[in-house]
Amino acid sequence: MVPSVHAFDTASEDFSSNETFIVYGVEEASSNEFNSTHVISHLAVVTMNSSDYEIRISLAGIPEAPEQPPGGDEPEEPISPGGGYSADGPVLVSNFTVDVEIIKFRIAKGQTKTEKLRINNTGETNLSITMEIEDLSDFLYFSEDEFQLNVGEEKEITIAATASENETIDVYTGRIIARSGSLERIVIVIIEVKEREALFDVSVFLPEEFKKIPTGANRTADIVLYNFGTLMPVDVVLTYEIRDMDSNVIDSRHETLAVEEQLFLQKSFTIPEYLEEGYYLFYVRLDYENQTATSSELFTVFQYSYFDVFVFVTQFWQIIVGSMIGLTSGAFLLRKRRKYSEEDATEPQEKTMEEIKQEWEGLVKKHQETSNKIKQVEEATDDQWKRIYDKYREKSKEKTESEES
Repeated sequence: MVPSVHAFDTASEDFSSNETFIVYGVEEASSNEFNSTHVISHLAVVTMNSSDYEIRISLAGIPEAPEQPPGGDEPEEPISPGGGYSADGPVLVSNFTVDVEIIKFRIAKGQTKTEKLRINNTGETNLSITMEIEDLSDFLYFSEDEFQLNVGEEKEITIAATASENETIDVYTGRIIARSGSLERIVIVIIEVKEREALFDVSVFLPEEFKKIPTGANRTADIVLYNFGTLMPVDVVLTYEIRDMDSNVIDSRHETLAVEEQLFLQKSFTIPEYLEEGYYLFYVRLDYENQTATSSELFTVFQYSYFDVFVFVTQFWQIIVGSMIGLTSGAFLLRKRRKYSEEDATEPQEKTMEEIKQEWEGLVKKHQETSNKIKQVEEATDDQWKRIYDKYREKSKEKTESEES
């Protein structure tokens, strides 16, 4: 259906009973002259010129042709990050990557440190990239914050972190955002500010395999306290917390400890069930009079899915079955080895030379007797053979009777 345009004057034109129109843009027409709330079978758009009350109507639902830009050229189709096809052919893909996800600075008051960030255009279009800082604008500076990146090109950006002389000792978190149109890549940034000449220090460590923690799980962090002063021991207050990336405290505890030169301890913490997935900090602070030292460790919280539970149960049963097979095999081998040990224990001990000599003489004597018997048999006459046979039958009969009795 081709959209129709109808022009008429409200004073002379009537509306048919099966058509109703939605009116907008009427500035001076009174509600008595035109009702804008009727519903019709064919929705139409009505506009009215306030000077002469001329109404123009076009059927809705039919897309209007896009406006032509100056010069008569057709508008360019937007580039889709996901690719695809348009009426003129395939849509080019835009994409880029950053080489790190987390950057951590540990700087003293009045100090500046730098890190490198590499950005690579992995898409099919040239990009204009801007660098933004979130929550750390007082600390971070870029070597370039706007630049062009052609297809296949890589750009190395220097990130400088600095702390003023009067900066508060603490752990600060924020983000670096590399943005191109609707595309963005985020880098987590952690800045630990410490004293230039500190009497105390603290460090916290989470093993790499414990940096991905499911909700409800319990983990243990290793903490080391250092005393660089001459007064020993010293009572310090140790605070350890779980924080999100906006520095909101989720769990907090503290205790007083006596520190000589160094103190190593372990602290357990539990991830609440209600925490959302994402990055979190295990935060530690040491306080002594007007001295403060801080440290932190980043970890990720995730929630188990049904698939994770299935994998866990499967692995659990594999361990159980494997253990049962191992125990059964071990018991069998142990029993067999014990049997062989018992058999080895019943074997005769090594014979003396006298026993070997006596046994040898017995074998020689027995052999001589056997040889004599053979010689007698070979030289025996028929009568002697008959007597030998009768004697053998008599002994066999006696043996059979004795066995039967």
